Amino acid sequence: MPPDETFVIFPRRRATVSGVDVAEENGWQHAQTILPAEKRLYEEIYRTDDGTVIRIIDDHFVMVVFAAITGESRRQVATILRDALNAFDEETIWQRTESSGPDVRAHAVRALAAICPQHSDARWVEAFSKATRDSSPKVRSATADALARAAWPELWPVLDDFVNNEKDADVKREAEEVRASYEALVPRG
Repeated sequence: MPPDETFVIFPRRRATVSGVDVAEENGWQHAQTILPAEKRLYEEIYRTDDGTVIRIIDDHFVMVVFAAITGESRRQVATILRDALNAFDEETIWQRTESSGPDVRAHAVRALAAICPQHSDARWVEAFSKATRDSSPKVRSATADALARAAWPELWPVLDDFVNNEKDADVKREAEEVRASYEALVPRG
């Protein structure tokens, strides 16, 4: 079983350097930098004195920066990051999927994709399915990226419905591109 992880999702305009600044201000020790590559995300990894690990991740696939925190003081570290950056915890991101603002909903859908589990989860499948029917093309476009990021076989029906029912030509093209990548990489569930 993987260790418990706490997520802190940075606001849309915050960059990795924002988290790095907080880490340095708090005396967290820099452990590693992982540069982006074809299947790797950009990460700055820090440790606290008690061994808590803070991975500040720039998920360029969905355009979200977040921290994944494991260890004894993960909740305290999360609070420090949230307070310093006006950032969000996971439950707040779920609430933001219901916002009246399309920009907020789009960021929330992207953030859910960034922090989604490796294997299918019914709550995420339902959220992505609902987002494919959002009134805003901006949210539906974000959902295409989210579906590409999650890439679970259980998302095939959601993706098929999305492509078949999308009316906006640009969003439909994005959804079709995701479906093409699924055809090559994701077995039908």
